[in-house]
Amino acid sequence: MLRLNVGETRLRVKKFMADNGYSLPTLIDLNSRVARRYNVNGHPHTLLIDPQGNLLAFAMGARKWLSPQALAYFDRLIKS
Repeated sequence: MLRLNVGETRLRVKKFMADNGYSLPTLIDLNSRVARRYNVNGHPHTLLIDPQGNLLAFAMGARKWLSPQALAYFDRLIKS
């Protein structure tokens, strides 16, 4: 799992992450190449991408990723 930051410099992202206590790895997409590939045009978006780069699932907007339903969904994905 990683965060995607679109259009901001590495220094700015690093400062934001430190200021807010975030530790999740962040992909810096300065030229919006990744955002265009996966049609990310707003925030937040959640993308599940397999190791080959194929989009498995897409969700737009905030989600409760620790809910029992979400955890069961991820468990099913991992087992398949």
